[in-house]
Amino acid sequence: PSQTEAPFNWGDPAEGAGSSQDIVAAAKLAVVGTWQSNEDPLFERSFSANGTVVDSYDGKKDTAGTWTMFTGDSAADAKYPFVVGKAYLRITDGAKPEDDLYFSIEKITPESLEMTYMARGNTLTFKRAN
Repeated sequence: PSQTEAPFNWGDPAEGAGSSQDIVAAAKLAVVGTWQSNEDPLFERSFSANGTVVDSYDGKKDTAGTWTMFTGDSAADAKYPFVVGKAYLRITDGAKPEDDLYFSIEKITPESLEMTYMARGNTLTFKRAN
């Protein structure tokens, strides 16, 4: 076996010439779609690639707005203690900036989404809707 061939080089930090993944770009791609709440299956949140978000309850549109993703090191305001290198989500309806909703992204997979509502500290869990 060679030290330069799999499986011996798996996880080599030099892979990719030392470049790291852009967590915001990855999170943006992963969050697009419709998510059903694990706590209340009647609640769904749909993120569109164009930056719009729609909340629905029992199949009826409840609220709509826009969403943006950012990292703690690029946070424009200090409303919350943002952590450098962590992905965050802001949902706004465009009316008053003080009413914007901020979430820290805890986990995104193709099947599940976990995010913490920063105003209260509670974690919301979702599964991808069919």
